[in-house]
Amino acid sequence: MARGTLRRFDTQAKASWVISLAAAAGVVALAFLAQRNLDTELRVIRFAPDGMYKPIYLGICAVTMVLAVVGLVLGFNSAGQRRNELQSRSWLGFFIGTGSFSLAIALFWVFWKLQLAL
Repeated sequence: MARGTLRRFDTQAKASWVISLAAAAGVVALAFLAQRNLDTELRVIRFAPDGMYKPIYLGICAVTMVLAVVGLVLGFNSAGQRRNELQSRSWLGFFIGTGSFSLAIALFWVFWKLQLAL
């Protein structure tokens, strides 16, 4: 029997955990990019209108949200299954995915409201 198939719940638990950690890394990158260009005096995020800052930020946002949802779904699907020997990884993947998705939405909203192309 193949050990790498996503039909097995323990493989889903491992994948959920790894994918959710990748989404958490994306959230850290988003927070760094937002903080780097944040002007606290004017309460804006500055960037050049012809630069690559905005597409990169929005691209990382999209990838992070997709990874978080995939990790969340895989964790939720494999949690509580009798054949899953890795229950803790399922729940970690679920909760890390949920937190990463929530923070990615919050960071997207902050960027969208505070953006200022100079």
